[in-house]
Amino acid sequence: MATFYALTVPEFVAELGLSGRDAFDLEWCLSAGEGALIAARTGLSAETAQAMTFRDLVPAARMMIARKNRHHCPLCPSDVHRKSTALPWRSRCPFHGAELHDATGATLSNMLGAGRFSELKTCADGGAAVLDAWARGEEQKALGPDEMLAFLTARRDNREFLTTPIIRCRFCFMAGL
Repeated sequence: MATFYALTVPEFVAELGLSGRDAFDLEWCLSAGEGALIAARTGLSAETAQAMTFRDLVPAARMMIARKNRHHCPLCPSDVHRKSTALPWRSRCPFHGAELHDATGATLSNMLGAGRFSELKTCADGGAAVLDAWARGEEQKALGPDEMLAFLTARRDNREFLTTPIIRCRFCFMAGL
């Protein structure tokens, strides 16, 4: 929202009356008072301001959120930065269905090639749905270790590498570390 008001993020946070608050903490979740301050200064409702945060994601997913928008939808207005573009498992805009573009204008299908992208699309969409559910705290126990390994190595190219214990790990395990 800071760019909409032609301010830097720290300037915008200070203008909202939230000096000293970390902008990244604010994007995670707003207290009732912070939501009210933002609502009063921007004309948005407190609920709308809260909906612009990542509050519906579990804390473990926080490390996956990009600090800057790395991708954008070609059909969304350029000054609109949707939360979904900060999530690395998204490759399509949830509003338009268009492929997200990176800073160079490339899409995932451009990078992989249309044929390979088509082959992987079903797995990618399924994987994105699983990650999205996990990030929201849903169905966290749906996949056990074997199912997760199968999911992560859908083509099985790296299965042997991932299932082979590393000597140091075996030693640590045997030593009780």
